[in-house]
Amino acid sequence: MGNIDWEGFIEKRIREAMDNGEFSNLPGEGQPFGQTEDNPFADPDQRLAFHLLKSNGFTLPWIARRQDILAQIERAGIPLLRSWELHQQRLRFRPDDPQAEANWQRALSQFAQRLVEINKQIDDYNLMVPSDVFRMMPLYPEREAARLLPPP
Repeated sequence: MGNIDWEGFIEKRIREAMDNGEFSNLPGEGQPFGQTEDNPFADPDQRLAFHLLKSNGFTLPWIARRQDILAQIERAGIPLLRSWELHQQRLRFRPDDPQAEANWQRALSQFAQRLVEINKQIDDYNLMVPSDVFRMMPLYPEREAARLLPPP
């Protein structure tokens, strides 16, 4: 029995299959090769579980919690921005209005209190995460206000 040219045989078979359209309309056709939806940081033993959860519309509790906290942070800034706009309008018409400053300070205080509540949730979330890389930093009112408001 002689040597079989496997490489040539395989290449010939692939060419025939391509000519017959056997590689057409495959899942992922036209997509970059080698990209997967799997999390490369996930524990290999848990990848199947993550894939099943994701493909069925579920998520891990700590991921859902993080999304909820981020949404709360976004919502917490809305009243502060509105108060800032009102404060600026009042100051344009009445620069020495003491009520304008009192209202603004009250808005800042309410914002800071809301961040205290969110920080408690961040603390709870940080106890849930499987790794320190997923931890969230606490929120500081001055820093968050500076991030949200236009520069003076």
